[in-house]
Amino acid sequence: MTSDQIAILCLLGGLLAAFASGRFRIELVALTALALGAGLGLVPLDRLFSGFANPAVVTVVEILLIVRVLSRARLLEALADRLLARLEGPSRARAGLVALAAALSSAMNNVGAFALMLPVAHAAARRARSTPRAILIPLSYATLLGGLCTLIGTPPNLLASDALAAATGTGFGFLDFAWVGVPAALAGLAALLLWAPRALDDEADAPAETADRPVAAELTAPPGSALAGRTLGELAARFEVRALRREGRALSPLWPRTAIEPGDVLLVETDFERLDRLLAEGDAALALPPPARGSEPVRAVISPASPLVGSPVGALAFVEDAGARLVAVGLGQRPRRLEGWLADLRLAVGDVLHLEGPPEALRRALRDLDAPLLAAEEAEVGPLPPLWPLAAFALGVLATGFGLAEPAAVFGAVALALALGGALRLRAGLAALDWGVIVMLAAMIPLGEAIAATGAAASLAGGIAALLPPATPALSIGAMLLLAIALTPLVNNAALVVALAPVAVELAHVAQTPPEAFLIALAVGASLDFLTPFGHHNNTLALGLGGYRFADCPRTGWPVLLASAAAAWVSILVVWI
Repeated sequence: MTSDQIAILCLLGGLLAAFASGRFRIELVALTALALGAGLGLVPLDRLFSGFANPAVVTVVEILLIVRVLSRARLLEALADRLLARLEGPSRARAGLVALAAALSSAMNNVGAFALMLPVAHAAARRARSTPRAILIPLSYATLLGGLCTLIGTPPNLLASDALAAATGTGFGFLDFAWVGVPAALAGLAALLLWAPRALDDEADAPAETADRPVAAELTAPPGSALAGRTLGELAARFEVRALRREGRALSPLWPRTAIEPGDVLLVETDFERLDRLLAEGDAALALPPPARGSEPVRAVISPASPLVGSPVGALAFVEDAGARLVAVGLGQRPRRLEGWLADLRLAVGDVLHLEGPPEALRRALRDLDAPLLAAEEAEVGPLPPLWPLAAFALGVLATGFGLAEPAAVFGAVALALALGGALRLRAGLAALDWGVIVMLAAMIPLGEAIAATGAAASLAGGIAALLPPATPALSIGAMLLLAIALTPLVNNAALVVALAPVAVELAHVAQTPPEAFLIALAVGASLDFLTPFGHHNNTLALGLGGYRFADCPRTGWPVLLASAAAAWVSILVVWI
């Protein structure tokens, strides 16, 4: 190996390790690696920012903007209501919603599809007298499977198409992934529906529901409260006091024998049912003033694309602007210590905002902030929005499917039409995008080109081929699929495709096999993350909202992974070899 090949492989290894650690922001890691690549002469300066103009990155931005518009429509809730009315029982309801989620995910980003299904899932759980636990993980897995079927179903497919275009001059067609994605999705969905009842419907050892997950709230002890005179140790069974303020001054340290006095302000951690009981009995009151008249309770979850991720609770200006108040913050799956006061708590993906306020004003604000509501009936107010944005998107899908134009041009035209028609507020839409992922993608593309340009991809592919029996493309494709499956829980799936696409192309060259086979294996493997709650945002959201344990992901997902991976491998061999 040359020094440049060693340098780019070391840089790639460090990059993947930094991604896997989860200690650093992904865009900062990617930009740092790009800067190092340029400094070492591995990335030409004239290609340094080429990723930002890459068609795959542009298409991801366009799809996210379009999904933002479609997510405001209540058409999905109406369709789901009709579906649920015909499906009685948790198993039938789960099957119907899983099929709907997979179909929806084939035409849009899978994170957006999962966000659209959240209120429907909670309504289905109430209708079936079940809990969201029985539905949310299957919905998350269904959106990952549905994304396998089309070019725009998930970013890894777009990036694999871009890599194929760079290697051969022509990318994948809109439905080229369907030959492998549909069998893989059907096999995975079948395994999911057969196995999920055994893995998730056993309530005997089920953890607490979402409503029983910890929430943080600021309370006061009003005059005459039963809390007055009680010590923190005596109240520990009902709630934990994380901070206490008396006459404007914080008491520290807090001891089990510290007694509560009327007028004290407490930062407590408890479950929402206990908090609701405290407030209803008058033993405690919220520290914030009451909201405007006509207020209703509203719950919303912080999605991965929300600009609220990382924001302190004290910076939620939209709550006051809507004449509302924050009741509590439901703490998501990620454990963290409450320090300071509620205003200092930084929101994370999966946190739930418990609000009281004018419902329409809150719904509008939460839609703009990509914080999906958690009850379908909260969205069933007012007339249905116009159908033309959905029709415009459908026309874009058809135009791409028939190969009339490149996806970036087609969906750019759809986004422009939505903006000109007033359905898309472009400035707000761009501000709400998850720019960390987009910048990461744009920074990774020149690094992927450097892996190929230095010859490192060829050397790495040759090393992998040397470990396999000669003239066995089936084993080489299987190795690429397994490598992607093994790495995707640790590395962002789009970054994984960019990093390994040059290796996949070189492996195809060594095996004298069409590169389409290896690139599809890479894209499919990068999307099959059914064993961890942290490898994909949808799994993280499901874990935080459904009251699952970590073990529920691998326990539910291993048959889905085996079935979908086996079906994908066989389909690749039949169609592309």
